[in-house]
Amino acid sequence: YKAKDAGRNKFHFFSDKMEQAVEAHARLEWDLRRAMVGQEFLIYYQPVVDLRSLKTIGLEALVRWQHPQKGILPPGRFISVSEESDLINQIGQWVLYTACRCVKGWQDRYGFDGTIHVNVSTRQIVYGDFQKVLIDALAESGLPPSALTLEVTESLMIDPAEDPISKLKALKETGIQLAMDDFGTGYSSLSYLARYPIDILKIDRSFISNIAADKQKQSLVEAIIRMGQSMKMNIVAEGVETKEDLDYLVASGCNAAQGYYFSKPVSWKAYETTLEKQTEKKGLF
Repeated sequence: YKAKDAGRNKFHFFSDKMEQAVEAHARLEWDLRRAMVGQEFLIYYQPVVDLRSLKTIGLEALVRWQHPQKGILPPGRFISVSEESDLINQIGQWVLYTACRCVKGWQDRYGFDGTIHVNVSTRQIVYGDFQKVLIDALAESGLPPSALTLEVTESLMIDPAEDPISKLKALKETGIQLAMDDFGTGYSSLSYLARYPIDILKIDRSFISNIAADKQKQSLVEAIIRMGQSMKMNIVAEGVETKEDLDYLVASGCNAAQGYYFSKPVSWKAYETTLEKQTEKKGLF
């Protein structure tokens, strides 16, 4: 398999590292299956901020794994394995249901009027009955479809198994919004983008970091902003960490942003405490 991954007409010698990698992969997959049964997953929430009013207009739901030995693990440590083993469908469904219930509760108790952004993998959309999962999650939680944004990646555009446009259009018919996440890092073309029912473009953090001092990044980001807005899309910049980068994005006409400058991802309890304080300040308690 190592030779196959390297391309045609290749060979590789076996090494202990290969066996260790396979064993580590197998252990991680087994741990993930146990984690689903043991309910070890958490959702952290990161605000999406409007750059004109600087008010929170949404939250991105970010899954975390509360591993009993290794502590809280970010998705980069386990999502790829979950996709290879098809566990992504179970994990993704849990995240969707949990986030919808949580935000619906915040709407009812604190008048939260933002949207919730939930990441959805290509495998979930292309190879499963995700439309039914979506409809059931909205019905079970009572969350209005307009309060939900599903984030997909550019890999969806080039998946050879099936044309996903019809499936995305069916999801849009439920009343939700669609966002293209990490835009600029994949292989999408403008012709693809024009055909997809995308409402929001999220510019990848690699283009935003230190943008105030990088002329090349500025040119790329300005082009993305102009292109997306000409296609009636809202633009969200990811990974904003400094006042200088924020000021540049505001001046460039970017619609919204998220990043450590505003807030790190926080637990549901921590964000609920923030909502409680805001509600008390408004005198609504």
